[in-house]
Amino acid sequence: MKMLYPGNKHRYNFSIQEFVVPRLMSQIKEGCTIRVMDNGCATGGNSAFFLSKLVKELASETGAHVKAYLNDIPENEWGILTSTIESKMSMEIAQNHFSFVTIPKTAYGDLLSADEERMNLIFSSTTLHWVTVISTLPLANPVAVLPQNDSSESVRKSWTDSAARDWDVYLQERSKETVPGGFIALMVIEGGNTFCTMMEAAKKKLLDDGKMCEEIARKLYLPVYLREHDEIMAGFKERADGALVWKDTLEVIDIRNSKFQCPFTSEYLDNKKTNEERVDGVVSFCKGFAGPTFLSRLSAVDSAETIMEEYWSSLKQLGLQCSSDDFQTTYGYKIIVLKRI
Repeated sequence: MKMLYPGNKHRYNFSIQEFVVPRLMSQIKEGCTIRVMDNGCATGGNSAFFLSKLVKELASETGAHVKAYLNDIPENEWGILTSTIESKMSMEIAQNHFSFVTIPKTAYGDLLSADEERMNLIFSSTTLHWVTVISTLPLANPVAVLPQNDSSESVRKSWTDSAARDWDVYLQERSKETVPGGFIALMVIEGGNTFCTMMEAAKKKLLDDGKMCEEIARKLYLPVYLREHDEIMAGFKERADGALVWKDTLEVIDIRNSKFQCPFTSEYLDNKKTNEERVDGVVSFCKGFAGPTFLSRLSAVDSAETIMEEYWSSLKQLGLQCSSDDFQTTYGYKIIVLKRI
């Protein structure tokens, strides 16, 4: 699920344009159809931003038609996605330079039928940290927001194993769905996110104050796994020519580390936001990121909304007591561009 923020310069999208689009241009025949898949399209804002740039570059040069395959989980807000794309891409649609279909399925499995054309480009932005919920082990530590931070070794291992399976399945299925010479461009969020630490601190404060019971606290976790470098690169082997390849089907053509700087903190440090506005921005981000999942886990609890309001209030109070370094949405990520062999 993508999150958009004020000040987001869509660095990942520009990275795809920088590394992938020139390579795509060399493969395009005049008037052909370029098939592009977005894993984690959410409500379409980020997808439309990138796709409009892609259509402009490809269609203006070659007259190509871009067909987008927009994928997210079945529970996604598909009505909003459709209206967003139709609105933001109306000119491209009218000119017959763009069309799209939706795929309401998990990306950790096959997404195309056997007779469907393969993709020229598959991309995913801030999505692959969401993992399949396989573990049924209850969290030993009620404070944990990320199961990989739980105090139980068996819980941590179950989520590590699940994330590894998901990553392997994802690469396997996308390699099948990409034409030889096509590209897969991925943004993978890595560990070290301070906002998750603060979300755990907010739970602990409510527990310590007797405002939340352990049964409720254990429900408030995210099916998220933040992979380390070695976990991301698991399965990639060095070929005789020095290239990194995955199971003889995908070759790494670019890999780099980057960091998304918290826009709320940046604006605060530039004297464009007050400290409270900075904190409100971070809390709003956390609510958008975790709120729907938390509420769904409390669906059988009558006071779910009250509990969550107390939780977000606790998070805000902690934020106001912290320095801008300790309460922000800065996170590190890895960009990987793969070519189908």
